[in-house]
Amino acid sequence: ELGHRDRRIADQAAALEAARAAHADELKALSVGVEAAEAARANLLADMAEEIRRPLRGLARLTERVAVGFAGDGSGADEMSWGMLEIWYAMQGQCTALPIGGRARLDEGTTVADLAEELRYLMTRFPSMRTRLRLREEGDPLQELFASGTIDLEVYDAAAGEDADGLAAAVEEAYRRAEFDFEGQWPVRMGVVRQHGRPAHLVTVMHH
Repeated sequence: ELGHRDRRIADQAAALEAARAAHADELKALSVGVEAAEAARANLLADMAEEIRRPLRGLARLTERVAVGFAGDGSGADEMSWGMLEIWYAMQGQCTALPIGGRARLDEGTTVADLAEELRYLMTRFPSMRTRLRLREEGDPLQELFASGTIDLEVYDAAAGEDADGLAAAVEEAYRRAEFDFEGQWPVRMGVVRQHGRPAHLVTVMHH
C-alpha cells in the first residue's frame, strides 16, 4: 500500500517538475521574443530619427537669406474655388502638402541677383504665389491674396570638392519634408547652392 502511494506521489512530482520546466522554457522564449521586439522597435525609432535628421542637414548649411520684395495686382480674401477645395481635402486626407518642384543646374554666369529677380517675377506675375490661407475653426479655409510682401531666397554654400548636386538634393528633400505654414508663409520655397562663390544649382519647391 505504501509503495503504491509512494509511486503515485513520485509520478505526480515528476509531472509537476516537467510542467515547471516546460513553463520555464515558455517564459524564456517569451523573454527572448520581448527582447527581440524591443530591439526591433529601438532600431525602427533610430531609423525614423535618421530619416528626420537627414534632410535637415541640408538646411543646416544655410549661408544667407536674400530678402526679395514684390508687388502685384489684386488683394483680398474670398472662399476657395472648388478645385482648391479638392486639393485641400486631398492634402488633409493624405497628411501631406503634395509638394511639387525640383532642382536644376544653373548656367555659368548666373548670379544670386539674377535668381532674386526670377523669384521677384514669379511672386509678382502669379497671384497664386501671393496667396495664403486663412484657417477657420468652422468651415473651409479662405484664400487671401496679398498685393505685396517679402520672401527670402536662401543661399547654401557647397565646399570645394563637395558634390554640389548632392547638397541641392538634400535641400530639395528638406524643402519637401518641412511642414508648410499655410497661413504664415508663401507657398514657394527657393534656394540656390553656390560653389566657389558661383551659383551652381537652383532648388524650387511649392505646395500644391
